[in-house]
Order: sequence, then structure tokens, then C-alpha cells
Amino acid sequence: MRTVLVCILISVLAFGQPALRRFRILETGVFHGQDVDLAQPTAWVGVYCKEDSCTAQPATVRSTRVLDPVGDDAPESPTATSIEVSTPDQPLFLVRGISASRRPLPTLFVGERSMVSGDQFDFATAGTKYALHVEGEKFEQNELPEGSRLVLLNGSARQVLFSVPKKGNDPHITVLWVGDLDGDGKPDLYLDTSWHYNVSHKVLWLSSLAKRGEMVGQAAIFETTGC
Repeated sequence: MRTVLVCILISVLAFGQPALRRFRILETGVFHGQDVDLAQPTAWVGVYCKEDSCTAQPATVRSTRVLDPVGDDAPESPTATSIEVSTPDQPLFLVRGISASRRPLPTLFVGERSMVSGDQFDFATAGTKYALHVEGEKFEQNELPEGSRLVLLNGSARQVLFSVPKKGNDPHITVLWVGDLDGDGKPDLYLDTSWHYNVSHKVLWLSSLAKRGEMVGQAAIFETTGC
């Protein structure tokens, strides 16, 4: 019995949380080789948005090796990865792990809403009010100081989604999409919450993955670096 338990523990440590294995997210564009693998599945679901309206639909992904635009690749040895889709329109993001059926997505917000300490973003669905609030004191030279926290609120319920660490270097919080991706009538979130100005740390939060006492659970992460 002890051997079995040890094997289970090793598996959990090696492979991470079940949600992070089941779901994956990706975006189109050109990325450093260390950020995005060349070998990618071809079948994804794209979240396509026009103005305030979004749909989910199947998307075929093509990944190719290209020259890194901010690197010093030799022409014969490209290191970057280009992610493209078969559709003429570009998706906001791509996801694996959800239904591939084409359908409209209830969308409460799509865009780029930057948030600093003290900001609050209110939204509601099915008569239930929610808010994203950044706790912390804003300073003239530091709008997201150490200890600032992005909190999801629903009445008396609260859940911390991101905290600015001690070693943060010009961190940022950006709301990219709020809607219902998993079809349970509750809001899901696509956020860029990073501790560093040169790092994009995009997280998909799904309400269907929420644990007891939570409103959303972390489904997948897409992290890339800039120059």
C-alpha cells in the first residue's frame, strides 16, 4: 500500500494538476522557441470575436519553424515558432479540452482592460453580480506595488486570482475576455496577470473547475516572453 501511495504522489508531482493536463490554450503569432513547442496538435477550438460578440468554432493549427524576429538566428537555423490557423479571421485565443461544436459564446467583455491598485471592474450574468477588484494602495511611481491582489468578488464570496510578488518588475493585470466558455451559465475569465513587463502570463479560468469555496478554477496557462 505504501508503494502505491508513493507512486501516486510521484505522478502528481510530475504531471501537475489534472485541469492543467486536460486543458491547453494557445495564441496565433510568432514566439521564441523556448516558449512554444514546434510540435502542436492540429485540432483546436478558437474563440473568435467581432466587436462584443464571440463564437467558438473548430480551428486547424499549423506550426512552423521561422526566424526569430528579435533574435540572431542564422537563415539556415531558425528557432522561433509560428502559430497560424486555417481561418481568415484570427482567434482571440485557442483552447483544447472543450466541446468543438460551433456555437455563440455569451460574452460580457472582450478587449484589453488594464487594472491597477484600487480599480474595480463590475459585470453580471443571469442577474448575479460579480466584480474584479485590485486590492492595494496605488502610488504615483508604482501603480501595482508588491502585495497588490486581483480578487474576484460575488457578494460576500471572494477569491484571490493573482498577487504581485516581492520581485515584481513592472507587473501588469489585463482583462482580455469575460464570458461563458464551458456552458454552465457562470462567468469564465481570460486574463493576463504577470509579475514582469516582458512576460505575458495568460490564464484561462473556468467556473466549472472551481473547488469548494471558489468561483473559478485555473484551466490552463500560456506564458511567453518578449524581446
